[in-house]
Amino acid sequence: MGEPGFTCPQCGTVFNPFAVEKPLSEGGAVKCPTCGYEPPVQQDPNVITGPVARPAGTRIKENRISEKELEFTIPGQGLNMLYVIFMVLGDAVLIALIVLIGRALATGELPVDGGARIGVLVAAPLLMLLFAYVAVGMVYAMLDMAFGKSMLSVGPERVRYHHELFGKLKNDRDLATGRIGSVTLVEKYVGTGGGVHSGHSYCNVVITGGEGDIEFGRDLTQDERRWICYEARELVRKYADLAV
Repeated sequence: MGEPGFTCPQCGTVFNPFAVEKPLSEGGAVKCPTCGYEPPVQQDPNVITGPVARPAGTRIKENRISEKELEFTIPGQGLNMLYVIFMVLGDAVLIALIVLIGRALATGELPVDGGARIGVLVAAPLLMLLFAYVAVGMVYAMLDMAFGKSMLSVGPERVRYHHELFGKLKNDRDLATGRIGSVTLVEKYVGTGGGVHSGHSYCNVVITGGEGDIEFGRDLTQDERRWICYEARELVRKYADLAV
């Protein structure tokens, strides 16, 4: 608090409220030099009340197609070496299990007899397919993390969000711009079953419309979420009666 960059929620002026003197408490108030509004010193980081600059160093591309259309391209996170190591080790174990089961089926060297033997003969191929599916899924997740990209398109008719990997679409959501009610940052909590103090929270950009919600941004930085949220909200505001 007290550093240049405080934004007046009334007019959007960015100023240093404590350039002359420090506040008596964090619950105090400051006065905007432009409009005279006195906002509280503390501000919710998820409430965006003024212009937000493009974050320094961000890899997200903003494309102003026209005054009426805006597009954000969010690239993948790149290869995470810890995940790559985990994937390689996990796939090695799964492949070894597939080979062992396949060898036992091919040679007939099963550790059981009688009715149990029939059960193993039925279950073993299913386990092989399951292990293969998991192994392929881990590789796909790694490729998606490294090379997948998401796009948010905002226009006068529709707001669309989709994710794609090598041209294949998934998580494609589409809302009518005129029916959108809010474009906000929403903090969510994920519990782990260990009591009220367990789990973790995360923040998403949430666009709410009559046809459902578009929700994304969990892996972005807070500055990137605030920037996208503000730019999208101000454009949508031209075509919809936003509550927030």
